[in-house]
Amino acid sequence: MPGILGIRLPPIIVFIIFLAWSNSLSSEFTCWVVVPLPRAIRIRVMVDTAGENTIDDLHTLFSERKGEAKVLFDIERQGDFMVVMEADGYNVLPDRNFIARVEQLCGRGSVRIIS
Repeated sequence: MPGILGIRLPPIIVFIIFLAWSNSLSSEFTCWVVVPLPRAIRIRVMVDTAGENTIDDLHTLFSERKGEAKVLFDIERQGDFMVVMEADGYNVLPDRNFIARVEQLCGRGSVRIIS
């Protein structure tokens, strides 16, 4: 009986593989991985390119997505200054959807995960 890549496997190994394969088909989930969300993020807001409603839209988003992660803002004007501000009281739930929405508002790569 040929095995994997032409190597003949012992019968017990074939049985274990078959058993694992059949068990994986009989259950809805074969594994469950919990990915922890970030505990802190930084959001870069470029003063030169931010729209009139960017800050208001961020405020609305933060109100809708309350969570445990702290938020720091990097307020920047290219070639002039950069200020780091901690958004006290604006803890958020920074899942993929939240990060995607912030990047729509502030530009691609504007969200950095700190921890």
